[in-house]
Amino acid sequence: MKQRSCHYLLLQTYPLLHQLIYYLMAKRGLDYYGILGLTKSASDSEIKEAYRYLSLQYNPVRNKDPNLQDLFCLVGEAYEVLTNPLLKSIYDHYGEAGLKKGTLTPVGWHSPWVYHGEPIKTFKKFFGTANPYADLMYCMRDQIAVFKAHKIEDVKVKEQPYERELDLTLEEVYRGTMKKLKIERQVFDDDNVTTHLQEKVICVNIKPGLPRDSRIVFQNVGDEGPGISPGDLVIITKDLPHDKFKRDGVNLHMEVSLDLYQSFEKLIVELNTLDDRVIRFAITEVIS
Repeated sequence: MKQRSCHYLLLQTYPLLHQLIYYLMAKRGLDYYGILGLTKSASDSEIKEAYRYLSLQYNPVRNKDPNLQDLFCLVGEAYEVLTNPLLKSIYDHYGEAGLKKGTLTPVGWHSPWVYHGEPIKTFKKFFGTANPYADLMYCMRDQIAVFKAHKIEDVKVKEQPYERELDLTLEEVYRGTMKKLKIERQVFDDDNVTTHLQEKVICVNIKPGLPRDSRIVFQNVGDEGPGISPGDLVIITKDLPHDKFKRDGVNLHMEVSLDLYQSFEKLIVELNTLDDRVIRFAITEVIS
């Protein structure tokens, strides 16, 4: 434990560490273990413990030092690699180059891996929230005597709504339909402290004639986490282009191409509607 504390103390010397990491990147590639202040023999729990500590220290909401933004990203990248058994194995055997350029493994070719570059996304996946101060809430969860008059749930902050677009065909809007969407959300483990990723299927009822850009709200289906209340999911409907019709409010417009001779003659035009009817109408006037 003392050795790990020394690593954390070293990682708090920000300017020096910043220069050292980029020196190592230029010479030997990224040392993901070193970034977390660990050795290659570190266990999974030690990796998670190190990430918890460093990500809270470097989170830009909590620490405004601009020099730490790159370190926050590197800590997230190191965590993503070292907690994924396959990525960790490739990194341990072939280094950063093998991981990011692709390599031949005993089970076949492994395509290049690239970090998504969103350390807040990694942070939220780990803590269940993007708020670095929420971690303080479950640190006090056993101090019931302090909160005799209030439950922890009473001071939870509701997560911001998450918006997702839903594409609809014109036929679906005309007839109405039921759409199923699969979402991923963080939910509490049995200890009501840590969280894990869970898939959930939601059913979206599309009523006939639903206007474009309609907002359908599913309450409290967002991420769970310490100190937060699940946010809402907002589905925003979008009309897909149609090969014949163009939607304008409650009206449909259709263009019919005629050659020069047809524009001077009486012409019967057939129109196939969205409900499978055939409408015939005559063009009796000269079209200019």
